[in-house]
Amino acid sequence: MTSIVHPDEIHACGSAICDGGSTWREDLARVRPMADETDCYGDDDLGTALLKMHESCVAPSLDYIDRTGQCIAETGFVVHEMARAYRNTEFDNLGTVQQISELLLSLGLV
Repeated sequence: MTSIVHPDEIHACGSAICDGGSTWREDLARVRPMADETDCYGDDDLGTALLKMHESCVAPSLDYIDRTGQCIAETGFVVHEMARAYRNTEFDNLGTVQQISELLLSLGLV
C-alpha cells in the first residue's frame, strides 16, 4: 500500500488545530466572568451548599479548561513542525538521490 503525503495539507490541518485552540481560549475568556456570578444560589441550605461547591470547583475547572485550549494550540504547532520535518527530509532525500544518480552516470553505470 502506498501513501501519499502532502505537507501543505498537514500545514492546513495544523492551522485549523491552532485556530481551534485559540477559539477555545477566547470562548473561555468570554465565559470566565460568568463564573463570578454566585447570586443565583440563594441563601438557603441548598444554596449555601452549592455556593461552597462552586467556590471549590470553579477555579481549578477554569484553569483545566484553559490548559486544554493551550494544549490544543500546541498540538497544532507540533503538526506544523511534523510537516516541516517531512518536507525537509524529502528535500534531503531528493538531494541524495540526485548525487547517487550523478555518481552512477559519471561511472557509466546508467
